[in-house]
Amino acid sequence: MPPSKKPKQPSDDQQVVGAAPTPTTKRNFAYIRPDAFKRGDTIVQAPTYITSQGSPVKHSASNPVTGEGHTRAVVDRALKDELGGARILADDLIDQMFGSLISLKLAKRVLEGLLQAGKVTVCDSRGESPADTTPALEDAYARARAHACKHDEVDVVKTPTKDKGAEVVWDWKWVGYPTATIVESDIVDYFNGVIDTALALPCLADLRQRQAQYRFAAPYDMKHAFPLAFGPHDEDMRPDFVVLPLRVLHVEQPATPGGVVKYRTDEKHSNFTMIRLSGECKTSDHNAGATQVQRYMRGTRRSQPWQRFITAMNVTKQSIGFMRGEGTGIERVCLELKHGRSSLEFVRLLLGIALADEETFGKSCHFELAEEEQVLQSWSVEPEGAPPANATSMLASSEAPSEAPSDGRRQSARLREKRSNRSQGSGVSQPEAQESFGSGMGSFEDGPPSGPQTRSSQSLQVPNVAESSTSSHGSRSSEKRKRDDDDDGEYADPATAPRPTKKPIKEVVYIVRAPITAFGYKVIGILFNAASIRGRGTVVWVVQADKVVALKLSWQDVARKERRDKVLEILRNNKRHENILYPTALEKGEDSTLRTIRAFTSDEVEGWAAKHGVEDRVLEVHIINLGRPVMFFWSVQDFVMGLRGALLGHEYLVQIGILHRDISENNILLALIPGLIRGFITDFDMAIPYQMTAPQNQSLDAMGLVHSMLSRRSDSLPSAGPFKAERTGTTPFMSINVLGHKNHTHYDDVESFLYVLVLFFMTYKHPLSTVDLCNAEARNYTQNVTNSRRSHITDWPPLFQRWN
Repeated sequence: MPPSKKPKQPSDDQQVVGAAPTPTTKRNFAYIRPDAFKRGDTIVQAPTYITSQGSPVKHSASNPVTGEGHTRAVVDRALKDELGGARILADDLIDQMFGSLISLKLAKRVLEGLLQAGKVTVCDSRGESPADTTPALEDAYARARAHACKHDEVDVVKTPTKDKGAEVVWDWKWVGYPTATIVESDIVDYFNGVIDTALALPCLADLRQRQAQYRFAAPYDMKHAFPLAFGPHDEDMRPDFVVLPLRVLHVEQPATPGGVVKYRTDEKHSNFTMIRLSGECKTSDHNAGATQVQRYMRGTRRSQPWQRFITAMNVTKQSIGFMRGEGTGIERVCLELKHGRSSLEFVRLLLGIALADEETFGKSCHFELAEEEQVLQSWSVEPEGAPPANATSMLASSEAPSEAPSDGRRQSARLREKRSNRSQGSGVSQPEAQESFGSGMGSFEDGPPSGPQTRSSQSLQVPNVAESSTSSHGSRSSEKRKRDDDDDGEYADPATAPRPTKKPIKEVVYIVRAPITAFGYKVIGILFNAASIRGRGTVVWVVQADKVVALKLSWQDVARKERRDKVLEILRNNKRHENILYPTALEKGEDSTLRTIRAFTSDEVEGWAAKHGVEDRVLEVHIINLGRPVMFFWSVQDFVMGLRGALLGHEYLVQIGILHRDISENNILLALIPGLIRGFITDFDMAIPYQMTAPQNQSLDAMGLVHSMLSRRSDSLPSAGPFKAERTGTTPFMSINVLGHKNHTHYDDVESFLYVLVLFFMTYKHPLSTVDLCNAEARNYTQNVTNSRRSHITDWPPLFQRWN
């Protein structure tokens, strides 16, 4: 979303309420610095921006492998790797996001009104409340000006000195703010009360026409995970509070004199597709809350892949934290509420959350969203007490009925009816299909399953939703809500942890948001969604153009752009090969993580960002012909022939001077309807121009070398800025030479093909049933990638779990 032309920024005293930010606003690098979440962490100067050294082997949060365990411990470790060196503290973050809506001058007037309303008090160093609060307000304003963004026509001021002999030290206190154990409902009511009081002030009369659109709310079910962002194995996803649209909340208690209107949430709107942000409460450890809330940001990113960035909050009894995450990493600001500057920014943050539009909070203008009821089925435990009205217990035993979907995906009523009709038309009942696949994998031989070959548009599909709000092994609220527990305990190794037991199926109706158009194309569904905060964040949509095609969105590193462009030029200048899926770039305005989201100037990107190893990423959009993901293989022969086709495509790439460097299961696609062409190679994000070289000798102790490399945890190595080494690929499929920091050649890519073949037999027990494969074909293979894994997928053996 490129910045539009806007009028020149007025001075702060003349700030126009609701005016848009302008290019004359610059970030304040005097108060932007690297962030260490834990005491004792050392910020090490980042190495060369691109280096030929090998990078530490890292566990991937963004690109989970099909057979890999994905528990909370795995996700936490992966996020630590993913965000290492990519987090910064930015005191001007709130000003950069909301400065055009709530100026500092206006925020000072609001804070003055809250003082008069008794919402906040201030006292001097002697503990006495002054009769005139103007000096305290001016001190808070001056400090906020010094830490805020810089404006061309506003004088730059320095932070007032803290010489106690020369000035009064002001101590601010927010009346009613929880200072003991934080209860979710109390903090939600407090935030909403401050917002309501502020919006009633005369100084915001010009802003009332905007009306509050969002409101803080506690989750509907505090004992189980918040719905629609589960990963495999039910990672812990239970934010303490969320921000939901006001229109989906119901008044539970009207405002009393001096009180606040209390709203209640309902189950059908309480899901990750509907929230603006999520939050976590801790008694005192701000950094622990910031670390924990990263998981919620990741869950929001998966459930809302139309977002350019994700926001979140963490709260303690002394401070408020606000975070924004995108492809470059995370910016965060910490507000100590006893300080005047933080109190003033706290006002701007709450009003910005309530009043700002969706684009301010990261929604891409290239997507059009809609809402629809969806019926979701999942293995879950029933909540205590009477079940909610829209939840129905479907099964009392621990075994699933044969007609239940094997992958736990949601089904709308229309979709279930279509599938039922299609199943009857195929002449194969579900039990028969299961029986035919129970004995082995060669059921289809060389052809597709019988079923419809035409593709029809389906009802609106949620791009990244998963199971119901209850979890098969979510801890009880009494365990989680203990605020002195900072969740820093050790967790079981996913390779040895016991599998969760199956629970009764629960069917819940949710109202979900999903795109109906993307970049002008009708959206059919989602094919792939990387769950990363930092990184490429690849999302592949299935859309309707002249035919059904894949629309790939990824945030590419600017530093690698020259080589990517050279690869695409080589592809254009050579004859097309039938086993390669060629990308076609879609023209659009530039969207950059540093230049448009963080509002860095070109000089700042090339200066400060390069010095600190902060990468700039730009959104690239490509159209690619649709292929069939490997998980939807029909037989062993179908997969092997597809793998052979991808090898032929790779051979041609080497011949024309391209090295792929990222051979994995995700980048090998099978033909939709097999003929002479059986498989394809795709994804040239990591490809480089290449000249063939001779193979390098590798160690005889292959497994020993692999395990020694993978055992070197990246957190035991020096922490530095974002590190882009020449070694690339998906860890389980990397060759031994690449793991050993040797140059990447086409022989290493061929070795990666071998690991794709080996891990295929470790991952899949048999093909999906006839009915499931026919349904997948009719849906153009769109899927909910955050669901619990499908029935034909199994965990890798413990030895191979160490590969990732």
